[in-house]
Amino acid sequence: EQISKAFLKIQQFCAEKGVNVTMGATSGYSAGGHLAMLYAYSQAEKPPFKMAFTASLAGPADFSNELWGDLYLGIASRLSGEDLSGKSQEEIALIANSFAPVNFITESAPPTLLAYGGRDELVLAKNGESVLKKCQQLVVESEYLLFKNSSHSMITDVHMRAKHDKLLIQYCRTYFGY
Repeated sequence: EQISKAFLKIQQFCAEKGVNVTMGATSGYSAGGHLAMLYAYSQAEKPPFKMAFTASLAGPADFSNELWGDLYLGIASRLSGEDLSGKSQEEIALIANSFAPVNFITESAPPTLLAYGGRDELVLAKNGESVLKKCQQLVVESEYLLFKNSSHSMITDVHMRAKHDKLLIQYCRTYFGY
C-alpha cells in the first residue's frame, strides 16, 4: 500500500510539472528486491501506471520450507509480524505464501531481471531460480544472472555487476522506449 501511495505521489508531482507518467518500474536489493517483485507481481493490474519491468538483486522470493530449512519459522514469523511457533506447517506455509513474490507471478507479470550470489548464505540463489522457472512456465520475459563467487553483498563478481548494470539500462531502453 505504501508503494502504491509513493507511485501516486510521483505521478501527481510529475503532472504538476506537466509530465504525463504512464509507466513505472520497481527495483531493489535484498529486502528491497523482495518488495520490488512483490509489488510488481501482486499489483500488476492495479498500479497508477503500467509496470514496465521489475529488477531484483538478491531478493527473497520463495518462502517455501524446503528452501529456507531451519530458518523458515523465524523468517515467516518476522515477515508476518506474528509468532508462528504454535502453528502447524500447513498454517505457516499458507502465511508464508501470502508474501512470496513467486506466488503472484501471472502471464501478465512485467519483464523481470534477477541477480543472485552463488555463495549467498542469506538469500539462496534458488530464490531466483524459482522466479525464473515460474516466469518461463508462464512465458514472462526474464533474465537470471548468477554471481558465482559472490555472497549476499554481490561485490566479488565485478564483471557480473557490469553485465547486470548494462542489462538494467537495456531494460530501461526497451521497456520505457528510450
